[in-house]
Amino acid sequence: MLKIKINIAICTWNRAELLKEALDCLTKLTIPEDIDLEVIVVNNNCTDHTDDIINSFKNKLSLIHVHEKKPGLSHARNKAVESATGDYIIWTDDDVLVDKDWILAYRKFFLSHPDFDVFGGPVLPYYEETPPAWLSNSIDIVSDAFALRNMGSQAIPFKPRTEYLPFGANYAIKLTTQKQYCYSPELGRQPNNISLLGEETLVINQILDSGKKGSWVPEAMVNHRVPADRQTLEYISDYFIGKGKSIGYMPNANDTLFIGKPIWLIRQVFVLKLKFIYHRLFSSERVWLQMLKQKNINIGLLQSIKK
Repeated sequence: MLKIKINIAICTWNRAELLKEALDCLTKLTIPEDIDLEVIVVNNNCTDHTDDIINSFKNKLSLIHVHEKKPGLSHARNKAVESATGDYIIWTDDDVLVDKDWILAYRKFFLSHPDFDVFGGPVLPYYEETPPAWLSNSIDIVSDAFALRNMGSQAIPFKPRTEYLPFGANYAIKLTTQKQYCYSPELGRQPNNISLLGEETLVINQILDSGKKGSWVPEAMVNHRVPADRQTLEYISDYFIGKGKSIGYMPNANDTLFIGKPIWLIRQVFVLKLKFIYHRLFSSERVWLQMLKQKNINIGLLQSIKK
């Protein structure tokens, strides 16, 4: 029997108890006989009991335990890629609970789309506490802030530089292709700057720009934890400012977005601030949250402009 070797990669930093739950979910996966599964956990300079948690799973999972002392998610991702030896690498996070048929869904697409290199599936919310009404009624508008992604029940092709690409909590890349593309240390969450994002989006765009193909895998579902302390306007505001900053770090972002006229962006931020104030007073939460999102992305873009 020809086997497919899959590496599951998790990068973690000081969230030992959440990692324990994530790894426990992996022990309950349905693994077909033709899949050789190996889990790579990267300790990204943790100072808590992460190593103890990882070691406690070594008899339950085929597990590779590696350390990356350079702080930052991109450094940790690159260490995982360096350690991987499979046919595909599937990425998830330490605060994610995977569906028991997660690997079955990816396997189906790997076999039916051997010429595809990028895959991604739904990231659904797992609320630690009941969210406020303004959030639950508008979660689709601000879903990015919680790394949620749901592109429907049909397989659709990925297109570069669009909103319809997978998120870091649930995507897969053919390993021979992944090893050609490093994650940029200028992007990705870091201990001193957790607002920088998009390291995986940059890599996925580079792969798709090279002519390789990708697909949405609707049955490869995971649940992403939404803690109570993130169910706030302050968190959402900070997230979208960080998203704007991250967009500004992308290659040629300034040329594309600002057209050499940052005064236009300043004016746009001012207008959006006024719109947000108005709609916060007189419109539904869906309207004013959209204004908040647009305003703060533009603020982040403005902050990222190279002088």
